[in-house]
Amino acid sequence: MVTTASVHVSAIHDSVVHPMLLCFSNCPLDKTRQSSVRKRLDDIETAVQAGRAKLRPCLVLPNSMESALKDSKRKICLMATFDDTPIDQLPVMMRHFVIPVETGSLDWDITSFEPHNRLGTNPQWKPKEGVKSQWALGYLYEVDEANLECWRGGYHLDFEQQARFLDLCASKKKRWIERAANPAFRVKMLNSVLKLTALIDESRNTRKILAVKIKIFSPRS
Repeated sequence: MVTTASVHVSAIHDSVVHPMLLCFSNCPLDKTRQSSVRKRLDDIETAVQAGRAKLRPCLVLPNSMESALKDSKRKICLMATFDDTPIDQLPVMMRHFVIPVETGSLDWDITSFEPHNRLGTNPQWKPKEGVKSQWALGYLYEVDEANLECWRGGYHLDFEQQARFLDLCASKKKRWIERAANPAFRVKMLNSVLKLTALIDESRNTRKILAVKIKIFSPRS
């Protein structure tokens, strides 16, 4: 049974790029790059409010952990499959933050990750049809609690996994802050995220164009 005493899985309309961009909120960037980050964050917020962002599972910190500054907020960690993209083909910044989630798929090979660097849900995560993978993006950020929705399965983390999850998030953030002190590293990471947002925009626009063409050229019934 899922209770507010443990980290549990809910759902939210959001972009995987969102937490990555938030990493740069407190980083010293030139005005052009600051403007790029702000624009992308505004675009994501607009998509979320309009219901255009994809519904994704997320790990939610419980109320008892005082996870957010306000009662109306909750800290979450997004989850994603990346359509089974191999980790070495993910944007370099994503590779830093991803945490593999053990699934019921025998084809989901995460043996390159030590057991203490993986997460296991209770019950065991069941991958969606046609996909074998599941990742957690190990960066916690605040969202409006009202935006959280139910996610099927009743997944949660037991206390051992919860402690591991929090430790992984903390260590990844600490390592990120240390490395982000290097300007060249910051720019490299930001460029990888902005490239991903451009690809997402291109994919979204392509789907819109195809949808319009199908509508125009479909024979009338």
